[in-house]
Amino acid sequence: MPSAFQWKPEPLDGQGAPFTPVKIEEGWLPIIKHEANYPVEIFELILGELVYHPERNSTSILRADILYDSSTSDDDDDDNADTPIPSQSKTYEVEDYQLVRRVERLLLPRNPNIDKPLAQTCLFYRSIPSAAAAADDDQDPASLVIYLPHVNRAEDVPFYHPPVAGLGFLYTPSSRTISLSLLLLPDTPTNPLPTRLTRTADALLRTIHKHSLGRQNGYQKRVHHDLLVPRSLFQDTYLTLKSRHAKHLFENWVERTDPKKHVFEDLGIAAFLGGLWTEIYGRGDLASAKERVRFVDVGCGNGVLTHILLEEGWRGYGFDARRRKTWAVLGETAQANLREAILIPHLIPGASEVEGEGFEVEDGRWEGDTFIIGNHADELTPWIPLLGATSSCAWVVIPCCPHALSGAKHATLKVGEGGRYHAYVDWVEDVATRAGWEVEREALRIPSTRNIALVGRRRWRKELDVGEEGAVAVERVIGEEGGAGGFVESARKVGGSGVRGH
Repeated sequence: MPSAFQWKPEPLDGQGAPFTPVKIEEGWLPIIKHEANYPVEIFELILGELVYHPERNSTSILRADILYDSSTSDDDDDDNADTPIPSQSKTYEVEDYQLVRRVERLLLPRNPNIDKPLAQTCLFYRSIPSAAAAADDDQDPASLVIYLPHVNRAEDVPFYHPPVAGLGFLYTPSSRTISLSLLLLPDTPTNPLPTRLTRTADALLRTIHKHSLGRQNGYQKRVHHDLLVPRSLFQDTYLTLKSRHAKHLFENWVERTDPKKHVFEDLGIAAFLGGLWTEIYGRGDLASAKERVRFVDVGCGNGVLTHILLEEGWRGYGFDARRRKTWAVLGETAQANLREAILIPHLIPGASEVEGEGFEVEDGRWEGDTFIIGNHADELTPWIPLLGATSSCAWVVIPCCPHALSGAKHATLKVGEGGRYHAYVDWVEDVATRAGWEVEREALRIPSTRNIALVGRRRWRKELDVGEEGAVAVERVIGEEGGAGGFVESARKVGGSGVRGH
């Protein structure tokens, strides 16, 4: 049971700098903080709800129209998202923090005759772990949410919104506190700060604290780390990989996308895979594991994950529907093991007819010692457990954009409290389970909101490993999901055009 609600905030009076902006001259003014006797996951959950329901903070607000949300768009890469980011969207860099989610919203007033709508960018960040933090077994990342209204002058701000250029809500795990800082508009007096601003800051932080305490009653943590790979092994491996590869990758980045996002994610995934393979194949012995493992990185994208694994002595290759600019700067080993190819599962009727049409085709028949990787593999994600079942290959998928077996966007997910992403992860896990896998789940320590890894390394029935019964189980799942109609034709278009696919 949570503690009874008590509100005893501590004024900060502009002292301290809870986070440091990059490339922004204006400073943030810390206003107020309060102890937070609840986990960071609840803080993030409440902030996510308030972004969608700002009327909970003010009776003068009717609602928010959500114009864009990277957590529900069809790609977590802003540069490739199907839903375009509004042109007036604001960007903001924060030192030692990684942007993990962007929401663009339009605040609508309850009385449009008095107030006007206000466009606002909402940015969710996680702190990038330092070496010291990574060595601390109990240290969670800090969480930061910044609201940036699209205004430059106080007279452009409607009454229902405080007259500021930005609001920053920070959860600090080391002190178990939440705090609110303001980015002031020009000519805002600071000594003293206007009473309206201090009152508003108090009310906003109070709402977060009250809702967080209320949600803690009966709260069951969805995110569980370090279930498959010991934390110490992951952390040691991650720090080693970071020291070896991060600088080179940053200096040679040629994509339009944010190198921090991709590099830190792929370093974390590589650390997880290295630890997992060492446990599974080497029983704790790294050298033995490297002798046994062969991997295939399905839909490898920019090839960074494949590159890191190869440089660390793991053997395998990656493929994607189109060659990326990054491939050319990753070195000879990566270039020799990155292929431009499309995957058309051999389980689909008509798959063999695509051979010889001018592009390389992978059919998903891999040898039994191959470990299949599906890192944000889009429409290929739900096929990986099925192909693993027919080839007796272990696998990992990190689901991202919801796709059905047909390759089309998944339109019939049963979305619950966890949202569309978690509903899709649950569905992929169900598909794998029905195909005979004992599925394990891990929340990866990477700077992304789409960080759930599903792992299949054991079958829940031994007879499903080989023979006709295993194949029948896979065919039954495909039939139960409505088949794969349209997948081959879609793959033909991707292969023929070279557009971004898997």
